Amino acid sequence: MMWKAAFFILLSLSTGCTAYPRLPSENCPVKLIHTSDLPQDLSLRAQVQLQKGKHRINFEAIAESKSGVLTLVGIAPYGTRLFQIQQKEGKIHFSELDSSINRSLAIFTMDALYRAYWIRTPSKEASWDYANEIVTEGSHHNERYREFRQSGPREASSSVKIDYGFESGDRMTAVTTIENPWCGYSASIIQLKNNSGNQEP
Repeated sequence: MMWKAAFFILLSLSTGCTAYPRLPSENCPVKLIHTSDLPQDLSLRAQVQLQKGKHRINFEAIAESKSGVLTLVGIAPYGTRLFQIQQKEGKIHFSELDSSINRSLAIFTMDALYRAYWIRTPSKEASWDYANEIVTEGSHHNERYREFRQSGPREASSSVKIDYGFESGDRMTAVTTIENPWCGYSASIIQLKNNSGNQEP
């Protein structure tokens, strides 16, 4: 019940298995990269803590790109599958067993992973345009950051902010934090070993 309370969205959600749920902003989620342009050896296993409002959930995210299909699975600490989402070309497909609430969790997780790791920096530029969003990268106190702002005449004052830091008191454990007001979530991600194809700026 707490999980449902945490991610209940007043907007109605799509019940189809091949379309995005209707989410709070046109910038949520970020525009996906065609799977043919993703690293074919992409694999990721990470501990994720995602918060929406006053509620949070901890789970493990496992992603793999194989034969032109990107699969992302969320696993609860007690071993239950929370969601399974697949991307083929530019479209995503949900498991028909997943509830609309868990589909929203899947979308937020994929958005966080794309913004933090899978959107590549072109030629190490400090700022560039990606799908009508201005992406800026830099460093502060020797820690990297990335920021997404809306571009165009109706540029919003809010932005998605990503910090690549470390756990408090532990310089050996890298933590990526994402604050996304467009989707209404915040997340922290700790990548586990044996990952590949994931870029940090």
